[in-house]
Amino acid sequence: MHSKFVIGIAFIPLFVLVPLGPLVQQDAVLQNSLGNELSTMNNLGNKISVIHQHAPIVITSDSNFSALGFPGSGTAEDPYRIENFTISANDTCIEISSTTSYFIIRNCIIMGSNKSDGIALSNVTHAFVINNTISSKRSGMVLESTTDCLLMNNSINANLVDGVIMNKCDGINITGNVISQNKNYGIYVMGGSSNLNLTWNFVYSNSLFGAMIDYGNAGLLVVSNIFANNSALDAWDNGDNNQWNLSAIGNFWADYKGETTRNIAGDAHSVDYHPRLIPLAYDIFPPELRQKTDWLGVNRDSPSAKIIWSVQEAYPDRYILLRNGELMANESWDGSPIVIHIENLTTTPTNITLVAFDQAGNHARGTLMAFVIDQVAPSATTTPTTTTSTTGEYPASTPQEPVVIIVSGALIAIIVVAELRARRK
Repeated sequence: MHSKFVIGIAFIPLFVLVPLGPLVQQDAVLQNSLGNELSTMNNLGNKISVIHQHAPIVITSDSNFSALGFPGSGTAEDPYRIENFTISANDTCIEISSTTSYFIIRNCIIMGSNKSDGIALSNVTHAFVINNTISSKRSGMVLESTTDCLLMNNSINANLVDGVIMNKCDGINITGNVISQNKNYGIYVMGGSSNLNLTWNFVYSNSLFGAMIDYGNAGLLVVSNIFANNSALDAWDNGDNNQWNLSAIGNFWADYKGETTRNIAGDAHSVDYHPRLIPLAYDIFPPELRQKTDWLGVNRDSPSAKIIWSVQEAYPDRYILLRNGELMANESWDGSPIVIHIENLTTTPTNITLVAFDQAGNHARGTLMAFVIDQVAPSATTTPTTTTSTTGEYPASTPQEPVVIIVSGALIAIIVVAELRARRK
């Protein structure tokens, strides 16, 4: 049986964006239940030294590591080390296949053309991929027929297809990664995989699903991940016997509304029996302000308006209201729809701006132009004599009528002159 790489709390460094520590401490029971078979990794350290430019790396056998000059001996205590490189290339930046040696890819910046992948591992064991930044590639990381590996604390974002893809893998731990803004899935488990642990990952703002577990995958543990703002769905599971909570620990969801269970979409009919709200420290998302229109016209007989803004936010704090740039209100806010009454509107548009803040300091702004819609002016052929332009007097309640009447009179004059010229000819 393959050993399952699970790291100890002391070894876990920081998230790229937000601290991982508090979340790990909160879920220490999960850590203890999974065990700690990577204690030897604690001696490897995590210091980032000078970053060097490097060409794409291709390794197809264990002997290639030393032949290409990478330090280490390939043992668990002294793995080969590919570290502190910037690799920007049209090709796959790091491609390793058919190896059994222990190796670590650490503190690298991977970028370049989206026509190829960032890091690709095929038929390898004992790989540690830690503290790397991978962006603007086709997919960030691709694992094929790979076993007993650790992907930890990587920032994988803005790739053309997926953040992480796994196919026919076993015994992989994906933990503490920030996976965001990829064009398809954040994490995609294709098929034939088992014994995968997805824990403590921050998966957000991917264009399709945060995590997609396809058919033919079984025995996955998906616990204590933070899913937020993924455009289609946060998670989808078509596999078998995958577990979305452990004991009383489930995942974190940005759209959590207090429900006791959460059904995971997909044919597996999986359930997170202990869903939780995204921690405040991870709330980097502004309130969602829903505004159907950017203008509002009211009747002149009632020159006031009731404006209702619907704003979705897990951690509401306060809002401010501006009228033509001047502060009207600065109120606390509990997440309910924000109802505003605006008085004394005129035909001159009034700029109403709402700014809603959450407890993390994120904010959303909405602007609406409100004004009185005046009575429509009568046509020139039916205008009463009391409102013609000869007297210069117009009802105060219809200040736009003179413009309409004068323009209409000018059109009539043009038509009459044209008719007279035609007759003279």
